[in-house]
Amino acid sequence: MLYLYLETKFMDEYIIMARLPETPEPNELSETYAEICRVLNKDQPVKLITSMSVRPDLAKATWGMMKNLMTEGQLPPSVKQLIMMVISTQADCRYCAFSHQGALKSMGIDESVIKDCLDDPMSAEIPELHRHITQFAAKSAKNPNSITDDDLNQLRDVGVSDDELIEIGVIVGFSKFLNTWADASGISNDIPTDGLVQVAS
Repeated sequence: MLYLYLETKFMDEYIIMARLPETPEPNELSETYAEICRVLNKDQPVKLITSMSVRPDLAKATWGMMKNLMTEGQLPPSVKQLIMMVISTQADCRYCAFSHQGALKSMGIDESVIKDCLDDPMSAEIPELHRHITQFAAKSAKNPNSITDDDLNQLRDVGVSDDELIEIGVIVGFSKFLNTWADASGISNDIPTDGLVQVAS
């Protein structure tokens, strides 16, 4: 079961406002869950989606967006994972940060590179293009109003196309949505965290 809490102060106690089952009505999400397991190479569908199961329409829409961003587009999968890992860590979202670290490790990215990307993307031993993309994504996630024409032109100068700029922006926004949902819904991490860079809670 998934519990959602609304921190309503009433006689110095927190009130449980809703109790949501994670199991949908039969067959409503079975095909979606099977596709998630197939695409992500997992035994079970991810909790980011199962936690929305009382609203199959929203679960399907969220998965559709996730699948599109992670399997299509012009950016390499590792760069997408780097972007989402850095943003999730910046937001202190343990579930998402650990998930993206695990994905990067499964792609063969060394733990030291992951740590360097979290400390300072521009110092990490990754291609220069990827350093600039990751740094830009982190800045735009933290304070989108701080992005200037110079920031965009710097990306263009290192070879980022306008199509890729849009893709980066959508990944940043979607990552922040997932961070918010993961933390607000209180879902627990479902991957081993041994060997992963720890994230503040």
